[in-house]
Amino acid sequence: MSAKLKFDAPLALILELPDKLDAVLAGQTEILGELRLLGLALGRSGKRYDRDAAIAKLLGAMVDAGAEPFFTAVELAELAALTKPECMVLRDAIIEAVREVNPRKIGHLLRRIEGRDFGGRAVHRIKAERSGLLWQIVASSRV
Repeated sequence: MSAKLKFDAPLALILELPDKLDAVLAGQTEILGELRLLGLALGRSGKRYDRDAAIAKLLGAMVDAGAEPFFTAVELAELAALTKPECMVLRDAIIEAVREVNPRKIGHLLRRIEGRDFGGRAVHRIKAERSGLLWQIVASSRV
């Protein structure tokens, strides 16, 4: 009789597991729904952040704002501070890709993406100058 008691208690716990797991899953689903609503209330879409698309948008905005043929991260930040419409688009693209208009963070991003294709464009380091690294946007060979 004592052997039966040893097995009955764990068996009862195992039989309760599906109900407990369902309750946990329901709770997690409810929390996820609340987080999505909070994100929408903050003005975010339900889509995931696409870093490559943000970088492609940034490179296009850099070209449109006149960051060619060569530029430094500091010059790019200064260009983003102007009030011309294309410079305001550049500022928004920098904020989307880097989170703030900060030359150091812009430079870090440019180093990370150097040579990679983003929407038919790539950025290449030309040389180091006293004012910082000199960059150029080029048409990518992989389109």
